[in-house]
Amino acid sequence: MPFTFSHPAIVLPLNRLNQKWISLTALVIGSLTPDFEYFIRMRVVSIYSHTSLGMLWFDLPIGLLLIILYKFADGLQLYNYGDVIMSEISGLLIGLLMVSIITPAQQSDLIPASPNSTH
Repeated sequence: MPFTFSHPAIVLPLNRLNQKWISLTALVIGSLTPDFEYFIRMRVVSIYSHTSLGMLWFDLPIGLLLIILYKFADGLQLYNYGDVIMSEISGLLIGLLMVSIITPAQQSDLIPASPNSTH
């Protein structure tokens, strides 16, 4: 299993894009969110978060919640402008997609070996 906190390295080069449309905060949170199922379950088992459907009903809501909590803790206002909200959502989705596209081979580590396997 890859180290979860190394995932932002995948999205950091995207910081050079127009920050009006893509939030760096959301990119980083989006790259981390798929592994939150591990933390919730307290073991390395991913049933939902690393699937395309799980990105919509597990990763996106968790990511939005984390962005809101971060903005609240930092004293920033998330609701000032529609563009700000769209940059958070687009950054979150891009972060999720980048991790899903670039790290699919690592997902094979999540499949437990069968009891009869010799390795």
